[in-house]
Amino acid sequence: MSRAVRRGIVVTAGGCALLVFADLVAAGGLWLRDRVAPAQAVVAHRTDSALTLAYPGWTKRDIRTILAESYRPMEYEPLTGFRPRASSGRFINVSASGFREGGTHDPWPPDSGALNVFVFGGSTTFGTGIRDAETIPARMEAHLGSRCNRVAHVYNFGRDSYYSTQERILFEHLLTERLVPGAAVFIDGLNDGSATGDTPAFSSEFREVFDFMQTRTPWWRGIALAASSTALGRLVRGLRAPRLSPMFADSAAAGRERSRNVERWLASRAMIGGVAKTQGVVPLFVVQPVPVYHYDFAADPFAADARLQLAGVARFYEMLARERSDTAADVLWLADAHPSGSTKTPYVDTMHYAPWFADTIARAITDALVRRLPGACAPHSR
Repeated sequence: MSRAVRRGIVVTAGGCALLVFADLVAAGGLWLRDRVAPAQAVVAHRTDSALTLAYPGWTKRDIRTILAESYRPMEYEPLTGFRPRASSGRFINVSASGFREGGTHDPWPPDSGALNVFVFGGSTTFGTGIRDAETIPARMEAHLGSRCNRVAHVYNFGRDSYYSTQERILFEHLLTERLVPGAAVFIDGLNDGSATGDTPAFSSEFREVFDFMQTRTPWWRGIALAASSTALGRLVRGLRAPRLSPMFADSAAAGRERSRNVERWLASRAMIGGVAKTQGVVPLFVVQPVPVYHYDFAADPFAADARLQLAGVARFYEMLARERSDTAADVLWLADAHPSGSTKTPYVDTMHYAPWFADTIARAITDALVRRLPGACAPHSR
């Protein structure tokens, strides 16, 4: 074997070893990012004083833990595209069936003798940044349990980035699996208002992989795709991601998009209502509070970032308000639910609810459900 060949082998082997070592280091960096430090999207533009206000009495270690548990990687799910991975943590637990636990270990499949309520929505419904027992669905279960003549189980199908189209698909899929609740609650507004087109999150990633598998793609595209899936590639992508960017730009084109989003939400409501009626399910559509509509809290440390990140969502709400009807029994308008004169911030970040505000929303939803389930629950006594 010639000296040049031996040198080539040594250089190639050394390069491979260096890449393996770099990937191992990157894997360690990802582990630290996901388990020790708060996720980048969570800590963007935060200060210690803001975190202290959002989590009064919490230690820095516990704050970092709940934020890290809130932002874990998703996994693929047929039809809807993705869902949260099953996980077990100190503050956040997700079942293998795709719903977040509420601290009471509700049975799955649901008990047919109980009052079962499925709750759909985005990360605000999931309860990003708060404990299992503090989410809107968990608090609904507690309130329904004290007011209904049957055991109530409320299942939290809130998922990061989900909007009405994905929620409709998930609801219909559960029904086809003969998992039929007594009532279904859809908490929307934020993600429908900030969506660009009827396109779920991660669609570009799915498209890239599908196109590569289905077409004659140059070999180097395969190498690039494989490299991007390594720990080193994922770490580099994370470092290149913007820290905070508008979810919906304010422009004439965006204004037309918001109008289409309102039409889509109304269409989803009509289709869900029709399917629910055939299955004997009582639907309730909740228009959630957002920090850029009818909200004025000067001391909120996240208000400025919310106005940037959620630019345009207020316009969606203004359009939706024009479609509002006080006679629609299946719609609960909570866009004006922010308390006036409160010294506590309703949010733990730019958009996710603090525990006390999640409970306020849960109480309002419970009241509305009780009115729509007169045979199962008693009116609230004041």
